[in-house]
Amino acid sequence: MDERAKRQVEHAPMIRAADEFVRAADRILADARIRPGPLRALVPYALWVRLMQLARTVNFLTTNGYAEEAKPLARAMVSTAVAINLVTVDDQRGKPQGAGPKVDFDRESDARALAYLAHHTVIRRKQNRGYLKRGWVEKDRVDEIDKLVDAQDAATLAEYAKNGITPAKLGGLQASWHGLSDEAAADAVGVGEWYDIYYRPFSEESHGSEPAVRAELDRLLREGRAVLGPHFEDPYPVLRALVDAVGGTLLSLDRHFGMGREAEIRGIAQLLVEALANHQESMDPVAWRRMMSP
Repeated sequence: MDERAKRQVEHAPMIRAADEFVRAADRILADARIRPGPLRALVPYALWVRLMQLARTVNFLTTNGYAEEAKPLARAMVSTAVAINLVTVDDQRGKPQGAGPKVDFDRESDARALAYLAHHTVIRRKQNRGYLKRGWVEKDRVDEIDKLVDAQDAATLAEYAKNGITPAKLGGLQASWHGLSDEAAADAVGVGEWYDIYYRPFSEESHGSEPAVRAELDRLLREGRAVLGPHFEDPYPVLRALVDAVGGTLLSLDRHFGMGREAEIRGIAQLLVEALANHQESMDPVAWRRMMSP
C-alpha cells in the first residue's frame, strides 16, 4: 500500500462521519419547515444554505484528497457561521437582562439582518471604484446605476422604517456589515477561538503565503519533484472547523427558531467529534505540531 492509499484508510472514519453529520444537520433544519418571511428568518436561512454548500464542498474535497485546498472554504464556513450567530442575536441570548428595557430578540434580529443586506451598497461602491480605475466600466454608466439602486435602497429602508426596523450595527467600522473586525465579531458571539484556530491560519492559504506552499516546498526538497493532483493530506483541521461551524450555527438557529432540538443536534455531532478525537490521539506530537502550525 503506497503512502496516499495509507492516508485514505487512516482518514476514512473522519470523512465518513463528516458526511453523515452534514446530511443530518441539514435534515434537522429542513424538518423544522422554517419558512422565509421576515428578515430574521430570511437572512439566517439564506446564510445557512450558503454554509451547507460550503460544508458539502469541503467534504467533497477532503474525500477526494484535497484537504489543503479546502482550507480557504473552511475559512469561509467560519465567517458565514459567525454572520449567522450575529444575525440571530446569539451574543445576547442567555445573558442576564439589565434593569433597562428587555432585548426584543425578533426586532433586533430584523435590524441586524437589514444591516447585513444594506451593506451591499458599500461592497458595490468599492467594486465599482476598482472597475472604474481599470477602465472596465464608464463613469456615466456607473453613476446611472448607482442613482437607480440608491433610490431603490432608500425606498426599501423607508418601508422598513415605517415598521420600526432600521439597520443595526454593533460597531463603527464601515468595512463590515456589523461594524466590527472579523476577530471582534467572533469574540462577540463567544467563538473567539474559531478566529485563532481556523480563520487566521486558513487565511494564509487564501493569500498564497509561505504556509500555503509548505507541503510543496518539503516535497521538492525531499523528492526533487512536484506532483499535481490529490495528496490526501490530513483533513483534521478543516473537518474540525466544519463540526464547530455547522454544529455551533445549528445550535444558534435552534435557539433562534425555538426548535427545541439541542440534544439531537449534539447527538448527530458526536460521531464526528469522536472520530476527530481518535485521530488526534493517534498522531505523534511532532506530526501534530507540524500540521497545526501556521
